[in-house]
Amino acid sequence: MSNLRICAIVDRAPQVLPDRARLIGPGPYLVVEDAEALRDDLVLTRLALLRQLGREVACLPCRIDAVVADDREAVAWLARRAASVASALGRVDARVEFDLHVTLAARAEPVGAGAGTRHLDALAARYGGLDAAATDAIIAAVRSEAPSVVEASVDPAGSFVAFLVRDAEVFARETAHLALGPHLPEGATLRWSGPWPAFTFAAEWLREETP
Repeated sequence: MSNLRICAIVDRAPQVLPDRARLIGPGPYLVVEDAEALRDDLVLTRLALLRQLGREVACLPCRIDAVVADDREAVAWLARRAASVASALGRVDARVEFDLHVTLAARAEPVGAGAGTRHLDALAARYGGLDAAATDAIIAAVRSEAPSVVEASVDPAGSFVAFLVRDAEVFARETAHLALGPHLPEGATLRWSGPWPAFTFAAEWLREETP
């Protein structure tokens, strides 16, 4: 098989794999699928697969663009991350990710601003990031009210903060009435999303260790 999409790394073989997926490696294993079999519902089917795996085994999710040529290259991809994998699998086992997305207030538009300017301002507000002081304050506030948080990480652009948690339902209750407004710039808004497979954390943990 050629052009493999790497879906995840798992600590042991799950009881059931979808027909399109298979395992590679000596253990831990890569879960791979044929990258040529493109589907309109690729994101949804990937999420369903990862959530199923996470219920059975420790599972490190990989982003959809992790594609290699064949089995040999897949094993080499895993080998370059070997020293990180065991630790990362232990950190992710039975845990999920919640993301806190930040939307900054759009700046005041100049008189006579056109549609293009308004569009760019809206994008800047949507994807703008918080500074380090604000993200540190948000993380501290969430941790103080949510003991289920295991780790926190800030998106490099500062547009969201990721939290790795032990129990999705417990975390949702812990943060249901959490007030974070005092830690935000004026006019900024927050939106929770999740639970997700631990994409943000896996990407940090699985950096290559050799060229």
